[in-house]
Parts: sequence; structure tokens; C-alpha cells
Amino acid sequence: MRAKYIAAGIVCGILCMVVLYDAYPTPLKIKFAYQYSSNYPFQTGEGNEIDWEKPGIAVELLMLAGEKMNIDIEFIRLPWKRGLHELKFGRIDGLFNASFKTERLEFGVYPMKEGVVDQHRRSYTNSYVLYKVKGTPIQWDGKTFHNLTRSIGATRGFSIVDDLIKQGIRVEEANSTSQNFERLINGRIDGVAALELDADYIVETYKDKFSNIEKAQPPLVTKPYYLLLSHQFVKMYPELAEEIWNTIAVVRESEEFKQRTQKYFQ
Repeated sequence: MRAKYIAAGIVCGILCMVVLYDAYPTPLKIKFAYQYSSNYPFQTGEGNEIDWEKPGIAVELLMLAGEKMNIDIEFIRLPWKRGLHELKFGRIDGLFNASFKTERLEFGVYPMKEGVVDQHRRSYTNSYVLYKVKGTPIQWDGKTFHNLTRSIGATRGFSIVDDLIKQGIRVEEANSTSQNFERLINGRIDGVAALELDADYIVETYKDKFSNIEKAQPPLVTKPYYLLLSHQFVKMYPELAEEIWNTIAVVRESEEFKQRTQKYFQ
């Protein structure tokens, strides 16, 4: 192991860890992947390209954590299901942003504490919300859908798909929230279950097209999201894996990170 780990004190209620790397000409290099569709403000843009001026809050978080730990992170974008497959076989070291699902433990490792996922070491929290055409009778009361006659749209591979199916809801999957909104305004589905901040951004950005779409409350579900590390990486670098998750928790609450992310809300 190339790193020496020294425990530091508690700062602002968070247990910090200081990582001291031996003098090497280059930092440790690892590869992290994330979804190739937009999820504003956590990840921006579509496809394989990354806008390094404004890549998204989740990318900024890991970039800053990498800087603090002297880790050179290579970021790539993949379809979510392919990302899980690449993670399972160790062809990437990490995949973000993943809500907790027991079945995903086959593919990678979450930050854990006493046998359960450690929400303190999440990357962020986000909500899935129902979007519908204004004036339509579909409703969500926090437990049950009412006046639902057709399917609900959701992004392919996202955890909300299984959540809805378990409730007996018919789901139509698309590659992005924008595609689901197109289906919604064309009358093909009754509603869209989408990540709130991203969906709000799309409606606001394309208000001429989607001005007839409204958000229903309360949220369908609110979830923390994590960096999944590969089983292979955690087995080879167990201490480093823990330190990455620890550093994410510290950086997430730091003023430096908050300053970096202000540009996404201006």
C-alpha cells in the first residue's frame, strides 16, 4: 500500500482523515464512471463528452476529493446498466451516482457501517417527483396513485423503475427525462417519475416546449446517492476505499466545495 493514513480530529462534527502520500512523481490513477444522460445539477450534458467548465456537482465533488487525496481520477460516461457491468468485472474502479439497492451489492461496494449503508458518507440526496400535464386528474398522495390509466415514464435503469413496478405500476422506460417529457405531452403516458432538480431544470430551460408540465407533491421518494467502488478495488485497496468515502463526506460539507458549486445555481 502506498499511502499512510493518520486519523485527525473531529471538525464540525465530521471525522476527518489526513492522507499522507509518499513522494511519487505521479499520483495514484483510478477510473470512475457515471451516467451518460444529464441529471442537473449533479451531472451535465448528454453522451460521452464532459464539459470540464461545468461538469456537474457530483463530478466536482469527486474531483475535489481526488485533489485532496492526491488521486488522479479519470472520468468516463456510460449507460447506467453498462456501467454496472463494467464495475462488476473490475474494468472501472467506481460508479456514481448510485442509490442503495440490495441487488447492486453484486456489482460493487457501498460505504458501510455496522452492516448497513452509511448515509453520512453519501455524495448527495435527491428526490424523485411526479410530473404531469396541467389539469390532468392523476394524483400521488404520498402512498398511492389516483386516476392513473396509463403508464408512468422513467429513465431506463434508474432505481425508481423497480420502486414503481413493486407498487404494481406500469412503467415505460426511456433514455432520458427529456424523452419521457416528450411522451407525456404527446399523451402516450400519464406521468413521469423524474429526479426533481434535473426535471425542474429541463422544464425551465425548454419552457416553450414543456410549459404545460407541472410538478406534483409530495415527492415519490427521497434517496441518498453514493459512490460504488468495485469489489476488486476494495479488495486490493481496503484502506484507500474507506478513505475515499471519508473524504467525500468531509468535502461535501466544506466551504470550498460550496463555493465551487455556486455557478450551478446562478
